[in-house]
Amino acid sequence: MSGVIVPDYGYLYVKLAILKQIVLTESDINSAKNIKSIDELIEFIKPYYPDTSFKMLSISEIEKSLYHSFFKLIGRILVNSPDELRQFLKYFLMKYEIYNIKNIILGTILNRTKKEKLNDTNFIIEELLDNEDFIRELINKRTINEIQLFMKKTNYYQVIKEGLDFYKRNQEIFFLAVSLDKLYYEILSRIKSRFSKSDFEIMRIYINYVVEIYNVKILYRGIKNNIEKNLLSQLIINSYLFLNSKKLNILLNQETVEGFNQSLISFLTESKPRLFPPDVFNKSTEDIIAILKGVYDEYFFKECHKQISSLSALTASKVLELLVKKESEIKYVLIPLVVNIINLKYQTL
Repeated sequence: MSGVIVPDYGYLYVKLAILKQIVLTESDINSAKNIKSIDELIEFIKPYYPDTSFKMLSISEIEKSLYHSFFKLIGRILVNSPDELRQFLKYFLMKYEIYNIKNIILGTILNRTKKEKLNDTNFIIEELLDNEDFIRELINKRTINEIQLFMKKTNYYQVIKEGLDFYKRNQEIFFLAVSLDKLYYEILSRIKSRFSKSDFEIMRIYINYVVEIYNVKILYRGIKNNIEKNLLSQLIINSYLFLNSKKLNILLNQETVEGFNQSLISFLTESKPRLFPPDVFNKSTEDIIAILKGVYDEYFFKECHKQISSLSALTASKVLELLVKKESEIKYVLIPLVVNIINLKYQTL
């Protein structure tokens, strides 16, 4: 069509190169750890989060502002992406739409006001997914029965129906929350076959990597919190990276966190090719999920750097590497720093 610019991977690669929003280096992170005030931390990270606006210096407001900046970054990439990558990024964003939905349902259960639910909802996500009207209608529902009926024609309906039925019987929201998480990773697993070509292999690798982390985390939390085995088994997804169904079943049937940790370490350090040296888990087995996330991230970034067969493969890997690093930066570096600074402030009062 004359006059219509169709983004290509070369154009997106150039746009990525000139984006002002960059990832914190290891040196930056070490410097940030020495910061003692929230004001100083905000000034330090502003160059990395140019779209942030901090109206209040509470943990929740800072977290919200950081994620706003992150979603705006995704928006800039979406606008300049060819169809294949744009479609994948919309699936990537579904995780955060599900977070919105969980918050809205919980807010309804807790009788929060419409204004409170609106304030807790991130509409940038919904704008990027063209779902803003849908989410606003969901917020308007006053009871969980109205929510269940409203969801009838969506992909979320069956999971929400079963989760709300479980809540009505047990007054427990856990099953609904984890079932919605499972739905997201199931959807990713179903679309994996679309990315079997070499140009999009990094997307398939990404899906295998995040689904395996989901499986391990859900089993770890289930064993730690004594979740009934039959219920826990329903939350596992049949998609694997280094593990398989037999190994996941062994992990499922562990009775203690210690037994789970030992079995998991054994499976991963004996994997072929050997990607996990035994000493990587020697730091601590108390927080094995955090260690595991770091090890899997490192594997994924190495795979990103291998994607050089074409400009589209290179660009897609750059995009996913950037998004994974920014997600981890917010969740595992900046928010913990904010929490530590605020805790130290109150301890000295």
